[in-house]
Amino acid sequence: MSGGMVVIGRGSDSFGGRVESTRGLRGIARAAGHWCVSAVSPFRVADPERAALVLPSGFDRRLLLGAGLLHVSYVERLIRAAGDRMRRVLDELLVGGGDVQWSDAYQNLIVNTGLDDYLDKYFKGSSYTAAHYVGLASSSPTPAASDTMSSHGGWTESTSYSESTRQAFTPGSVSSQSVSNSASKAAFSINGTVTVGGAFLTTNSTKSGTTGTLVAAGAFTGGNKSLQNGDTLNVQATFTQADDGV
Repeated sequence: MSGGMVVIGRGSDSFGGRVESTRGLRGIARAAGHWCVSAVSPFRVADPERAALVLPSGFDRRLLLGAGLLHVSYVERLIRAAGDRMRRVLDELLVGGGDVQWSDAYQNLIVNTGLDDYLDKYFKGSSYTAAHYVGLASSSPTPAASDTMSSHGGWTESTSYSESTRQAFTPGSVSSQSVSNSASKAAFSINGTVTVGGAFLTTNSTKSGTTGTLVAAGAFTGGNKSLQNGDTLNVQATFTQADDGV
């Protein structure tokens, strides 16, 4: 699926000519979003009881003590926060796992509310601070341009993950008409057996929330994907703008 199309300028000149036929006075920009997702199996822990004593809070206690597993998302956040000191502790505790189970990529649909929000914030906004969040869609989503956060009959949200909110979309620097969260992917710590079929971007962080602006939504190219308790789902989104050259 492709992103939306925005007509930036159109009118007539002072001599009655049609601007539509004058290439230099007409601009069309295309917005698109390319998403990459991957599921990673949990790490196996050699001594779960010791791990529960030495590791900082934030891990799934039942998963660790019951199955001897740690979410990859928890381990990665821990390393980013504590650095080499915690890496040495983890080297002693972890004995395998962390393997990529599947990956997929797809183009999203930038819905009408997302396009309106872009125009409103860019051309009319002041003192605007961006805040966007990634959510997961359950099996077989069919996004439509008319979808909003309060009305999207073609798909439902999946909330089978440990984090208390939808995960923040944290983009890096804008370059060459593109911006991505590749350096800080949205990571979901799956806490049940679930089928996921896509993802979406919104301005509201509340799980199952129906307010805020729906920006984009899409379905996996490869169809529905299965996830198990302990898996980590990493979501990367890249958004681009390009002039169609007409």
